[in-house]
Amino acid sequence: RAGPGAGGSSPVEMDGARRTLGKGHFAVVRLARHVFTGERVAVKVIDKSKLDSGAAAQLLQEVRCMKLVQHPNVVRLYEVIDTHAKLYLILELGDGGDMFDHIMQHEGGLPNAKPRKPLTSLLWIPCLFLATLQA
Repeated sequence: RAGPGAGGSSPVEMDGARRTLGKGHFAVVRLARHVFTGERVAVKVIDKSKLDSGAAAQLLQEVRCMKLVQHPNVVRLYEVIDTHAKLYLILELGDGGDMFDHIMQHEGGLPNAKPRKPLTSLLWIPCLFLATLQA
């Protein structure tokens, strides 16, 4: 099955069952395959009709940030496809699960040393982003 957009070519194909990976108020995330690389990706399909002006502005800011951030502990944004009704974010498939769920699987949480390195490195991202904006 073809991917996003009406009538145009798309860099992604929705996998057979179009398996839904997650849902939210404005969006659904589906499993897809990148046509050129064959890599499995996540496609976040955002229904623009459900966004008020504040949410739309916040979404655009989030997309700008995601384009700038390239970090091993942050899901990478490969491409954005904007149609009249929907916004498609082609994302790296983060199939390792949610960090919160991983922590909650360990009774009493994780030892401090285990999450320290990835979380400490993530703290630098807002600083780097702000430096980029000020440059």
